[in-house]
Amino acid sequence: MMGISAAPGCAGLTRKQPAEEKTAIMKDLSQIEQSANLSEQDYKILTSALKDKDWHVRDKAVKVMARSDSSIKPYLPEIISMFADPVPNVWLTTWQTLRTLGRKYPQFTDIYILHGRNSSNTQVKSGLLRTIGWVGNASNSGEQWIVEELHHPDSKVRGAAVAALGAAVADAAAYVDKIEPLLKDDDPFTIAEALHAFARIGPASFKKMTMIEKLLDSPHDQVRATAMQAIVKIGKPSGGARMQIVSTLTDSRFKDTGARTRANIAAVKLIETWDIQTVNLLASACEALNRELDSALESHEKRQLLARYLGVEDETVQLRVVLVRLIAKRFSDTIEGKTTLQKASQDPSQVVAAIARDSLSSAKQLP
Repeated sequence: MMGISAAPGCAGLTRKQPAEEKTAIMKDLSQIEQSANLSEQDYKILTSALKDKDWHVRDKAVKVMARSDSSIKPYLPEIISMFADPVPNVWLTTWQTLRTLGRKYPQFTDIYILHGRNSSNTQVKSGLLRTIGWVGNASNSGEQWIVEELHHPDSKVRGAAVAALGAAVADAAAYVDKIEPLLKDDDPFTIAEALHAFARIGPASFKKMTMIEKLLDSPHDQVRATAMQAIVKIGKPSGGARMQIVSTLTDSRFKDTGARTRANIAAVKLIETWDIQTVNLLASACEALNRELDSALESHEKRQLLARYLGVEDETVQLRVVLVRLIAKRFSDTIEGKTTLQKASQDPSQVVAAIARDSLSSAKQLP
């Protein structure tokens, strides 16, 4: 087999290996990144790098573009097209870059909306919707587009649309009826996004509270945790939901640590807003509830959670611990609060009794 000889006049020259080419391109991109203002030649290098075979090069080029000034406007379509990149890292960098540019130059939002409306690529649509949601600046035409995409056949687009609606539409409360169907979506992450939207809207979402409360029974960690957060923002849960909120503190179904923590924080925030009668009612129900939960509290993971979250080892009294802490915090200088704390000071649990006694000793004297 004959070897390939060098072309005349090119003796000694060899073709650069791919690794060397990548190093050279990355060096050029790093130099551009340090420039105060990008030239037309810089943009040519960047847009060429967006088409490179190596995703690290594409990712770097998108990242460098975030440093540009408003002169990047003609190149926005090429950046937007990177949402279609098959590598998730590039999608994320594209979102970060367009988010940064959109914050600096709000007028770019109209370009995002135009391309999102016209694109048939679901990754591009969802990426632009999430960008607009983060920038928080949807025009009237953008508002119409976002609402239309609530019915998109792809769950990623529906989820991104409802997230954008809650975050970027000034009068999002006007669309609570259009958001409601997404609470029954097949995709749990889309349901969670709808709950986030209701949380952002706040008390104006109250008429949807019944459906939101039902999601406290969802088999999905993210849905239950987000339902808790939505109820915190909307307020005034029903009596049945209040008991569920207390039992959330011992929900053995949680496998996602982040979701479990958010749910626990939301539960305590809600309990802290209730009056003394409600707190006492729940306290009286704790003993029976604890008996029902004994089997669930056998798992090692649950013991670890309760020890970390409540600072006690005796899992069978954890709800009384939470409630007596709340009573001590909010009602220790009222007659009803003192009466409850005096009863709690005789609790079989040394932890509960100690909290009650400490609170009584430091409480203000009532006339």
